[in-house]
Amino acid sequence: MHVQGDTQMWGWLQDLFGGPTLEQVARKVMDALQQAGATSLTHDRGMNEVRGELNGSKFALFLGNLYHEYKQAPRAQRAAVLDKYVGIQVQASNTPPDNYEQARAQLMPIVRTRADEAMGMLSLQRFAEPGEDLDDKRLATRALVGDFVIGLAFDTPNAMQRINQHQLVGWAVSFDQALDDALQNLRALPEHGGWVRLGDSAWQGSWGDNYESSRILLPDLIHRLGVTEPVALMPLRYTLLVCSARDEKGLALLAERARELMESEPRWLSLTPLKLGDKGWEVFTPPASCAKAYADLALLDESQSYAGQKSLLDDLNQRSGKDVFVASATVVEKDGLLRSYSTWTEGVDTLLPRTELLVFIRLRDGQLDQSLMLAWDVAAELASHLMEATDFSPPRYRVRGFPDAALWSRLQAAQVSL
Repeated sequence: MHVQGDTQMWGWLQDLFGGPTLEQVARKVMDALQQAGATSLTHDRGMNEVRGELNGSKFALFLGNLYHEYKQAPRAQRAAVLDKYVGIQVQASNTPPDNYEQARAQLMPIVRTRADEAMGMLSLQRFAEPGEDLDDKRLATRALVGDFVIGLAFDTPNAMQRINQHQLVGWAVSFDQALDDALQNLRALPEHGGWVRLGDSAWQGSWGDNYESSRILLPDLIHRLGVTEPVALMPLRYTLLVCSARDEKGLALLAERARELMESEPRWLSLTPLKLGDKGWEVFTPPASCAKAYADLALLDESQSYAGQKSLLDDLNQRSGKDVFVASATVVEKDGLLRSYSTWTEGVDTLLPRTELLVFIRLRDGQLDQSLMLAWDVAAELASHLMEATDFSPPRYRVRGFPDAALWSRLQAAQVSL
């Protein structure tokens, strides 16, 4: 005989000895959200998220970070992990005050990337009603340098609520004014751990308030280290690493530390190093001694961005019934060298990511007949008439056709091996 108590006991024993499964954690999250007033709750395994409605708005709670932290926490602290993430979701469903004077003291500046912002818009599209105009929901941002942008957040004890253009209009305040106030609030935060030395030649911010990366917007704080030609790396939103552009040992240490963090955290900010000069931040090109380490970081970073984008686009296409294949940016290693490639298959309407290599796959009777691998730049030049640029970030190209016999011969002449 099997009763409900047996199931509960088995789940408890598995949690105790075998570690919690994703399904178990998702159920715990849904139960907690339901107690907080959420409705229409579902667990989407493909997207690794819990969806529902709370305070009149639809939401999707990504389980990757939560599940990672839950598994790592001692058993006695796991309930607190759930409470934290559920609290963040509940807090995020509340809107900031309508009065700017009431909101001003809790505004904070944040640093993100264009790819991150673009994926945020894709997420909004997933919950949009047919014909709904999303322009009012576009986040308020300003270009910083390279792919980085500055945004605004309303800070609460458990969550950051992003500020969009519509919110600024409602407050009757400009982005510049709101950013000035946010920077003052950032500067006023307690120092706590401040800068912590990494080895002999590099530093890591240890303020413990989730605004470490935002502190690149306070150049005087960076210069306080006394580092000549500071270089900053922000692999995570709450991580800021700094060393001198002249210190090759320190630059290698930053890359090593970033790689460690990438392996332990499911979501990253950026692996692009920046250098602080007389005119502000600029994208930094590492010296030859550590160029490979930073190139590997960039490749892994791009691959993760494409993977997140693919998940969102696959979900949107499924919802809309659009039959378009979203190709992956696959990273492989050979002889210690990381390379990325994507595949263009005959007869398949595809959204291609821009990778280092592009593999053409020709079919016969639905089976693989021939394949060619080319450097992306060469392939894009030869087959440019078949590749349609899109406005996705990171970039993708729509390919609906396939090279004819004449073009295939030209591609064969230019093929490379991995």
